[in-house]
Amino acid sequence: MPRFILAYIPGNAPQPSPEEGAAHRKRYESWIKDNGDAILEPANPFGPSQNISTEGSDESKVLKGMMGYTLIEAADMDAATAIAKSCPFLEMGTIDVAPLMSM
Repeated sequence: MPRFILAYIPGNAPQPSPEEGAAHRKRYESWIKDNGDAILEPANPFGPSQNISTEGSDESKVLKGMMGYTLIEAADMDAATAIAKSCPFLEMGTIDVAPLMSM
């Protein structure tokens, strides 16, 4: 079955309170449970990163434009976007959905 990445793109949502964060985690756990075997790698946030180029490297606080990802299996792009549309991350930002290509 095809695999897709759900790339989490941060928005301008304010930092949640501890209570709001706990409620969000519960919604995430329910989303993962509801989608069962389709979720291959749930909720992988990024830590501090290094930007590497031919001129050297620079440390940054977060990856540019992306704060984490989830890997899923779905029959096609429509099924993958349906899973993404139900993801609680949408309360904090947007999600880019892309198929993982074989090389």
